[in-house]
Amino acid sequence: MRAKWTGDLTVAAMPRPTGRPARVAIMAALLCVPVVATAVAAWYLPTVAGVAVMFAASAVAVFVVIKVVDPAGKGSVATMFCTIGASLAMLFAVPLLILLARGEHAVATVTSESIAYSRTSSSYEYRLVTASGRKIPGELSEDYDEFSAGDQVSVVFDPLGVADPHDEDFVGLGLPLAGGALALLVATVVLCVPATAAAGARTRG
Repeated sequence: MRAKWTGDLTVAAMPRPTGRPARVAIMAALLCVPVVATAVAAWYLPTVAGVAVMFAASAVAVFVVIKVVDPAGKGSVATMFCTIGASLAMLFAVPLLILLARGEHAVATVTSESIAYSRTSSSYEYRLVTASGRKIPGELSEDYDEFSAGDQVSVVFDPLGVADPHDEDFVGLGLPLAGGALALLVATVVLCVPATAAAGARTRG
């Protein structure tokens, strides 16, 4: 293993596999990591933490793929985008799958309303309680001002508070989103084959 000088730091050069099957397998395995990590984080952690895990895992995976595998064939960029797309789909799908798996249905009452602003849009956040007065964890988020304090709405909520409450129709999108994530993950693995073609040919030559 060689060491090269990069200004003020000595960095060990990463060894690269020479066989194309090994390159394909390593690239596919590395690019699956962000998707799996995002799914696990979204199941156990709040959405903000899931987003942080997704970005960190994606950045590390892409960096290691570039350094170790050095993909240069057709589809290498598309492979990266498929990985990011699958991670994003999982980030949205898993909270809905949580509600499908352990969510409780309730006709809730709106107790308060707030507006959350971002750089490009805003959303309306509603605090809810059940008919018995039990506070529902999280907030119901809507793009438009649909409710006022005292209004009733049918929701599915997570008693553990990991996933925010959603209306019943929206929860049904969990399975299609998860299916889309798995399809993108399969596309990622398949695209690893042409993505390593040129680099593998150079190595053999």
